[in-house]
Amino acid sequence: MQAEAVCRVILETSGRELANSLPQTVFEIDSEGVLTFANRTALDTFGYSTEEVKRGVDALAMIAPGERSRASEDISRALRGEILGSEYTVLRKDGSAFPALIHVGPVQQDGRILGVRGILIDVSDLKATEERLQRAKEEAETVNAELEATNKQLEEAIARANVMAMAAEVANCTKSQFLANMSHEIRTPINGVIGFSNLLLDTELSPEQRDYAEAVRDSAEILLKLINDILEFSKLEAKKMALEQIPFDLRTTVEGVAELLSLRAREKGLEFEVRFAPDTPRRVVGDPGRVRQVLINLAGNALKFTEKGFVLIDVGWQPLAEGQAVFRFAVEDSGIGISEEKLEFIFEKFTQADASMTRRYGGTGLGLAISKQIVEFMGGTIGVTSNLGRGSTFWFTIPLGLGETPQSLSIPTANLEGVRVLIVDRSKMNRQTLLDLTSNWGMKGDAVPTSEKALEALRGACASGRPYGMTIVDSGLQDDDAESFGRHIQSDPQLKNTVLIAIAAVGKRGDARRFSDAGFAAYLVRPIHTATLMEALATAWGSKLQGVAAPLITRHTLAEARASQAPSRVSGPEGVHVLIAEDNLLNQKLALKMVEKLGCRADLAGNGREALRMIEQGRYDLVFMDCQMPDMDGYEASAIIRRREKESGGHLPIIAMTAHAMTGDRNKCMEAGMDDYISKPIRREELLQAISRWVQKGEPARTAGDLEGR
Repeated sequence: MQAEAVCRVILETSGRELANSLPQTVFEIDSEGVLTFANRTALDTFGYSTEEVKRGVDALAMIAPGERSRASEDISRALRGEILGSEYTVLRKDGSAFPALIHVGPVQQDGRILGVRGILIDVSDLKATEERLQRAKEEAETVNAELEATNKQLEEAIARANVMAMAAEVANCTKSQFLANMSHEIRTPINGVIGFSNLLLDTELSPEQRDYAEAVRDSAEILLKLINDILEFSKLEAKKMALEQIPFDLRTTVEGVAELLSLRAREKGLEFEVRFAPDTPRRVVGDPGRVRQVLINLAGNALKFTEKGFVLIDVGWQPLAEGQAVFRFAVEDSGIGISEEKLEFIFEKFTQADASMTRRYGGTGLGLAISKQIVEFMGGTIGVTSNLGRGSTFWFTIPLGLGETPQSLSIPTANLEGVRVLIVDRSKMNRQTLLDLTSNWGMKGDAVPTSEKALEALRGACASGRPYGMTIVDSGLQDDDAESFGRHIQSDPQLKNTVLIAIAAVGKRGDARRFSDAGFAAYLVRPIHTATLMEALATAWGSKLQGVAAPLITRHTLAEARASQAPSRVSGPEGVHVLIAEDNLLNQKLALKMVEKLGCRADLAGNGREALRMIEQGRYDLVFMDCQMPDMDGYEASAIIRRREKESGGHLPIIAMTAHAMTGDRNKCMEAGMDDYISKPIRREELLQAISRWVQKGEPARTAGDLEGR
């Protein structure tokens, strides 16, 4: 529209002089259709000279033959006073053609029309552009057609994939159910083997019989570990693993791993230590069970492949954004190591460093693969560095939230801030660990490797007027035994006020009496929980400051002191009345023997319905409820008990007792109203802990009247 307006202005106002200065092609023709004027641009465009125009050129000859009649009509209309425009194919003098838009209008003088003035615009580029656009449009239409066909194929493929996914989901459900049933069926007899082996080992046996019984028990434990690995791997492969996000004490979790594995370390004569970097937060948010599982896998492997030396769990951290941090766990050992070419395969499924490892050390080859998947599921990374024959370091990093510091425990302590402490230990690793710990508590520490250097340091400190208040002594000193060292200190008037703490790698019968007689205030056995060590030091220091002659401090005396301050709980299960709901005759007999050996009174129910009847008629403090029973299972029975309690009040603790080990089993038990969960094979310690957790001292047993009418 803008071009048309420009043309109209030119047609109405331009004189010949002005037309010669315009870049557009301007021309004039008379009433006979003869070209009478062409501006310079027109001459250049069509290839005519001024003389040729003066001699006369037929304007219609410059139009393609097929369009001349239409052009003649436009000229006639212009001679009648109209202004109009149309597209034509125009011809140059040399016969070449090009498309053009021509606007024509009358040339007037004194009210009379003398001829026609025209303006021509070459639209070759515009036409080429239109052709390209048309081709692009056609190509787009072709592509759209192809896309529609592809979309149709995709829809069909998606439909087939959905059918396959549904089939896979059904297969997964079937597989999960099979694994759950397999777990139950295998764990049930293993429960009997392990349980009765332990009961047998509690009886009088000849050395040969004891060896056989221990072999049976250990073999069953190995079989259970293999089954657990396979089931755990199946859960991970099926993406069935769930992560908890709960506040927990990281140091307690790690030290619990060390305590669990310490017996195996002592049996092999290995040093087993835990070291936390200074200022490492204790309270974190994450999944303590999974952290513990990975550490047990890595530290258990380290113990398996280390014949002499040490195993160290080292924990450090790096803060991230507010409330978050990355924690690094490293398990270092002085074991057989791994060759460089084997390292890249070490975390693969069913792989160990060498096939001979499986024959010599056993295992499924799944432990490291499981650890890798768990760590990655928690958003972390895992790796290893190793030198053949010189040990390995397996490490992993995971992000954890930082939890709030809980209310401090009520522990009889004295302030350790500023107390000077001397550490005497032949192991450099142990010395550094103890220095880090005591430094975190505000103590001022030094460390030496021998008793001779310790005496020099103690005397030098006294001479300088800055004596050591406490001395922590390794019981296995090379140049002198700890008892002799203690007696030496006590016999020296200058040093006898030093508070002595003994730490033993292996506890022996009569140690407590000997160390007490040698002048030690406390005696602890590795691995030592950080809280236990701090509590022992604070208690010993408090006794010194108060001038109290306290008995020898051990982890047992500390535990007893804590128990006396804790809310009243049964110290043992004696007299507790327990109902065991279990359909398997072997497991019935085993559970009954176990709880009776703990001092409990116990009754048996063969299914959930029978358990309900016995609860209505009897007096029970607690129910151990198997989940899978005929007639009425444990889930249904527990739900009925809870519905009845809503009407009458009261609460009977129900502990799930199941051989299932798949993800969600615990949640299913909790949803049914059960209070706790122990899995088979059931161990006596777990039974004792469950009873201690849920039965309070002095609380009356549930009676038939409590449940009447339910």
